[in-house]
Amino acid sequence: MTEVLPGAAVVSVTTRPSISGDKALPKRNPPTMLSASWMERSVRISYTDSGGRSAETTAKLLTTCPAGLILAVDGARVCLNWDRWTLLELVER
Repeated sequence: MTEVLPGAAVVSVTTRPSISGDKALPKRNPPTMLSASWMERSVRISYTDSGGRSAETTAKLLTTCPAGLILAVDGARVCLNWDRWTLLELVER
């Protein structure tokens, strides 16, 4: 356990090997729930908005990241957290 003294800032929150030679913990990979074939395609997504209401929109799925999905919605890049979306489906062309 790391002790933080009053007035001190925590510089790093990553794990480090201890003096006894323990290995650092492995980094977590982001969820891989989506096939790579879905990238750059239009999707319809249902999600919970910041007010807790159900919402739905159509967007272009750009990529994924550890925080969630990166979407292009009306020309803007948006990150939608993994625990916010409830349904994701491809839009037929």
